[in-house]
Amino acid sequence: MVKFAQLSKKDKQFRIVNLVLTAVVLCAIVGITIYHAMTGDPYNRVSAGCVMAVFAIAPLLVELIFRFRLPNVLYFGAEIYLIVTGVWGSIGLGYIMFDWLDVVVHTIMGYIAAMVGIFVLSRVTNYKNISIWGIALFCLVFSLGVELVWEIGEWTMDNLVGQTAQGTPVEGLGAPLVTDTMQDLLCNFSGALAFSIHFLIGKFSKVSLGIKTIETELVKRVKAKEAKKKKYRLKRLTKQR
Repeated sequence: MVKFAQLSKKDKQFRIVNLVLTAVVLCAIVGITIYHAMTGDPYNRVSAGCVMAVFAIAPLLVELIFRFRLPNVLYFGAEIYLIVTGVWGSIGLGYIMFDWLDVVVHTIMGYIAAMVGIFVLSRVTNYKNISIWGIALFCLVFSLGVELVWEIGEWTMDNLVGQTAQGTPVEGLGAPLVTDTMQDLLCNFSGALAFSIHFLIGKFSKVSLGIKTIETELVKRVKAKEAKKKKYRLKRLTKQR
């Protein structure tokens, strides 16, 4: 993992912003959860608050476990997404007060998850050797995979701690209809497809539309020493031929 002192000035500032944001989000989650516990918790938000508290520190846990720093933009996006979905939507009862919020959240989630696909792809293979169409397809499929895991998580929480993330159980059936789950999947697909189209337009047209910036932030950066070694090896092989 790159040490904090080795980061550029811009990265250090962005890193500090992310850490402060994590602390604020965690404090907000704890505060709202305590409030629900003291007022009787009619919507069973205490258990949801505990889960959201873990999500708040998830970026830090990922860095500690896998020993690498997440891109600042990815870290920041995760915390902002948690504010909307976890703090406002779930434990803040936003999903109950606003029916349209779930549609918006899952559509945005599909777009962001597809963007994360670039980050993952660049760390499992040589990103520059993959065709543009292949990257777009991977991002689309990766986002759908993330949504599948998310829906399984919602179903698990509903059954373990009595949540209603997948809808209110139908009387006589004991379980909610699949309407909410299918709506979430379709919204995620729409968001993921939007990013894939955005990516293709940005790569094939003269206007980047921010795709170059996204790749700069998310694609694995080759260290200077590694780059020099590769350049030296290539030069040596050229001479031998």
